Amino acid sequence: DFVLLIKLVHAAVDYATAFATNISSNNGDDGPSTALLPPRIFGEAISSLSKTKASLSKIKSLWSYFVHDVSPTAVLTSPPSAYELNAMLTALGERGKVLAAMKLYHQVTGAPSSAAAAPISTTAAIVEKDGETKGSGEGMGTIEGDAYTACILFGMLADSVTSNRGGGGGGAT
Repeated sequence: DFVLLIKLVHAAVDYATAFATNISSNNGDDGPSTALLPPRIFGEAISSLSKTKASLSKIKSLWSYFVHDVSPTAVLTSPPSAYELNAMLTALGERGKVLAAMKLYHQVTGAPSSAAAAPISTTAAIVEKDGETKGSGEGMGTIEGDAYTACILFGMLADSVTSNRGGGGGGAT
């Protein structure tokens, strides 16, 4: 059940935050400083959610939670990686949101967008309901894509061109 998966991720973050706060208070520090969670937990959760009947908004809310609430804290053992980005791009692509996936890629990697004259801000991004992305003033910085990221994006684009030529009208939405 995808609802339990979301609750499990939130519980893991809450536990890691409480643990880090407890450790730091015992050491006389001011805030959480003990990294406990690998960011891959979010990639796995997003990937798993995309295989369920979870709506895209549920997946986007988990991405938002990861990007805006968890990444800026000290509970992650490492910065977000291409694995988490690839999971989100795949989830968007599987639901036909090719344009949203492309915008998310440009937003979180800092890659220049053909739709804009200047490079997009290199802050984290959240995919909105209409497929648009918006940046955050605070965030995790950039995520560097890998070869698999390129394969995901090219695959989505190829599928959208194929569906457009076939008259299906699926297209890049």
